[in-house]
Amino acid sequence: MKKIQLLLTIFFITFSTIIVEILYTRVFSMIYFSSFAFLMISLALFGYGLSGIFISMSKMSKKENSIQKLEYFILSYALLLPVIYKITLSARIDFLNLFSSPANFLILLINFVVLLIPFFLAGVSLVLIFSLYSEQIGKLYFIDLIGAALGGLAIIPLITGLGPSKIILLTFLIMMLLWYLISSIKQTKKIAILSLTVILFLGLFSFSDRIFPVIPKIKKREYLKDYQKNRIEYSKWSPINKIDIAPASKFKKNIWLNGGTQQSWLIRHNRLIERNKKPIVWFHQSIPFQLTKKDSAFIIGSAGGYEVLCALTHKFKSIYAVEMDPAICHIISNTAYAEYIGNIFNRKGVYMINDEGRSVLKRMKDRQFDVIQMVNSHPTDTLLSGGLSVAETYIYTVESFKDYWTHLNPEGFLSIVHIFGERLFSTAYEALREMQVENPGDKFFVIQAKNGFNYFFMKKGNINARDREILTEFSEKLKLQFPVEIIYAPHLKKDNTYTQIASDNHDELFRDSSVNIKPVRDNSPYFNQPNKIGQFSFKNIYIAGLARLMINNAMIRSNSVYLSILFISILFSFLLIYLPLKIKNRGQRINFNPIFYFFFIGMAFIIVEIILIKIFQLYLGNPAYSISVIIFSLLVSTGIGSLLSRKINRILKKNTILIITLILVLFILLYAFFLFKIIYSLIHFGLAMRFFVSLALISILGIPMGLYFPTGLKHLGENNKAMIGWAWGANAFATVLGSVMTVIAAINWNFTITLLMAALCYLIAGILFHLNLKKKK
Repeated sequence: MKKIQLLLTIFFITFSTIIVEILYTRVFSMIYFSSFAFLMISLALFGYGLSGIFISMSKMSKKENSIQKLEYFILSYALLLPVIYKITLSARIDFLNLFSSPANFLILLINFVVLLIPFFLAGVSLVLIFSLYSEQIGKLYFIDLIGAALGGLAIIPLITGLGPSKIILLTFLIMMLLWYLISSIKQTKKIAILSLTVILFLGLFSFSDRIFPVIPKIKKREYLKDYQKNRIEYSKWSPINKIDIAPASKFKKNIWLNGGTQQSWLIRHNRLIERNKKPIVWFHQSIPFQLTKKDSAFIIGSAGGYEVLCALTHKFKSIYAVEMDPAICHIISNTAYAEYIGNIFNRKGVYMINDEGRSVLKRMKDRQFDVIQMVNSHPTDTLLSGGLSVAETYIYTVESFKDYWTHLNPEGFLSIVHIFGERLFSTAYEALREMQVENPGDKFFVIQAKNGFNYFFMKKGNINARDREILTEFSEKLKLQFPVEIIYAPHLKKDNTYTQIASDNHDELFRDSSVNIKPVRDNSPYFNQPNKIGQFSFKNIYIAGLARLMINNAMIRSNSVYLSILFISILFSFLLIYLPLKIKNRGQRINFNPIFYFFFIGMAFIIVEIILIKIFQLYLGNPAYSISVIIFSLLVSTGIGSLLSRKINRILKKNTILIITLILVLFILLYAFFLFKIIYSLIHFGLAMRFFVSLALISILGIPMGLYFPTGLKHLGENNKAMIGWAWGANAFATVLGSVMTVIAAINWNFTITLLMAALCYLIAGILFHLNLKKKK
């Protein structure tokens, strides 16, 4: 195979594989929930590990016709992409009752095996190339990482421009063109196959929405009714969500996000303001604007804009509306729906920002507001399913409440509607304690619905008689709809969880509560997670409202998803790597050091990658783009490290890994304890400068991390090429195991502990490599 063919093969395999991986994550988030998407994709990635074992057991890398086999693998990979995608969309798995029937569990297993296939074929192709050309591994691994990096970036314009079904078909076409480029069969046959490919592609592409419908397999609110009755009048895939719009009533339209996982509304009010009608009052969205002077507001998660409308009807002069989804920002400002809602986002004094709310607020330095508002930023249905319990959020942490306090005008209000009122209160109260605010108990007013939301108000100033009057009347009006209670107010002396949180004995309450109501911090921002992973029951439950209904489902889903991946990862590593090696080399002494070396670097790499993604999201802002930028920065810098590996090995010789390990572990330790402080101090930079800073900070880790894999693989190629497949398999399995261990450690402890785990893994890997070199001597 020519060099250019070799490089293009590696590039497009990794480019397409990362696209398919991200694509399936998005599709599963639409048809199920995001946590189940993580489960299925994690299991599917075992295909990568199995590919290495397959190459080793078959001894294919030693055969003369290996390149021909490579052609068959790539052809199979391309042809099966749309077939497997169709099977995946057709299957229905009841994740909420996974073990309710043997048939349901069998469908899960079949779907799992089917999803393995493309990753297995891609992995086989890469392992085969790396085995055949191990002496060039530095350059080859560089191309591998660059392909993955560019694939991670390309998915953003592709998903918004084409949607998942057309992307799968485009990937199929690209891989068929790659096969045509490298195939050694007769030219006439190649042309015939390519011609049929193009015809098939054009046919499928033209009718992709009919052939590959992406619709929920479980009931998520009322979305399926709108879909089945053809009421969907607008559909769009954004970098974050699948967005559908359908009429709800004469004056309202539903905005469905990910098939009903979340919901917002477009309210028809195009002439409401011009007619000088009275301000909107006594809706929970309008209450903070009734409480304060009519000046400035900062709204996090503005979505369809009802909170903005409330502020406008109360004559607020300056309104900053922050929305993360760029497609929603486009819909409400640049389509016919903008006119439907009265062009409120194009009015003077309204500033729409497509970004993450906390990140925007931190960059505003000394700007202060009369109202900071968040309305149910996490959806009920997803929380009830356990789907978002393990999703991090930086808007409900001790540090975030310090930011809100700093950015409130004197007498300004923070207003939040959420289901987890007790933890919200404990987090906010802890922020005021740490800021040494006088009489923090006089700053809060909380109304709790019996089986619903908590209406949380925090004032930069004491709650006065007028505030009490308005909020009490609001509570009375809510009672006309459902049972509510003023659960905390400065003038009330109730013996409940809230007053205990506000007391000096709050630590005793946190220890006694089996539901986690401790204050949440940026270092472990899992606000909605009520239990530790591995906790299977709740004894003392000191919460009420909708959160009380949610906690058992959240506990079951988080445990079932993450513990099952953890168990399967360990089981597969034992059954498919350790045991086969033992059996194959029965009676011989096996040197497991190289296998464990690749296992630990795989685990360490994924831990660092995931934690960097989570931390730098706060720094860069909008997750629609920041995640891709972070992954791109890490993969490119790691690729540069791989490219430099040969030169660095020449300089440092046999001490390369040992020296690099000491340097890398030192920097990981520094990041573990000081990275948040670094990004806080640099967050005021502009977007371009923040991208540059992120690239620099990530590259400090990425470049040395990029030396481990090619150095280890080159060493194996020189001494025991048959072990390359086993090493690849160990690395891939460790990546799956490391990803779930990262989430578990981050939830149960924090990001610092998790990064210390990564440092320990790299340290062990460095020692193992050094010991292996001594054995060779």
